[in-house]
Amino acid sequence: MKCPDCSTTMEERRVPTYDLGDLFGLSSVTLRNPLAHVCPKCGLVLVPGHAIDAAHERLVEVILGARHVLSGEEIRFLRKAATLSQAALAERLGVHRVEVTRWETSTVGVSSPVSLAIRAVVAHALFGLEGDKVARVGTAFDPTPMGEAPPRHEIESAA
Repeated sequence: MKCPDCSTTMEERRVPTYDLGDLFGLSSVTLRNPLAHVCPKCGLVLVPGHAIDAAHERLVEVILGARHVLSGEEIRFLRKAATLSQAALAERLGVHRVEVTRWETSTVGVSSPVSLAIRAVVAHALFGLEGDKVARVGTAFDPTPMGEAPPRHEIESAA
């Protein structure tokens, strides 16, 4: 594979970390130990799409099963992962679409019960989970007060 920046042949090797935050819309997501294509000349690092897709799926699972109140970034990430519009998520939660916008922009924080409801709606949309399976999604919370940084997510590379 040739480097798209400098046309040098890229080397395939593991890199210690790869930042996925911008790609996933979260401020702190790191993929640990992925196999990547690295340009020996300019230093460009490219991680294959299948590894990024696997990390995305794993991150959804991690956030759904976490025990903290969701941040605005995490709400947006989960909603998009479930391919729900703000209006569709709002309808399923029984709130106005503007409320979802406020949560996602962190203008207004969410409570523990709302975090659990969002997780349940997303789990149902993604996996068709119902009843007791949805009830087990993130059932105990470690509240993160408003204004504190959301948790840092580190995903171990599957391959």
